[in-house]
Amino acid sequence: RRAARGERLISDKTAHDMAHDIRARLRLDQLTGAEHEVRALLAEGLTQREIAWRRGTKARTVEAQARSVYGKLGLRDVGGDMRTLAIRA
Repeated sequence: RRAARGERLISDKTAHDMAHDIRARLRLDQLTGAEHEVRALLAEGLTQREIAWRRGTKARTVEAQARSVYGKLGLRDVGGDMRTLAIRA
């Protein structure tokens, strides 16, 4: 009924958050295989050093891949946004 009257069904914030999530999901296609792996491990809460050790790479490599992930996904607040990466996958 509310929609029929032209009323909003969701708040502006909810609409913004949903649009942000959709854009982030579309951006996941831009990630390389290594970036997907780093993103998933960061979302699990591992540090970049732990990821480097687990993957057998240098911490600087993981740092560069993480920066690339942040950039491609349009993330600014790494701490807050990283907690939502697992949900967006």
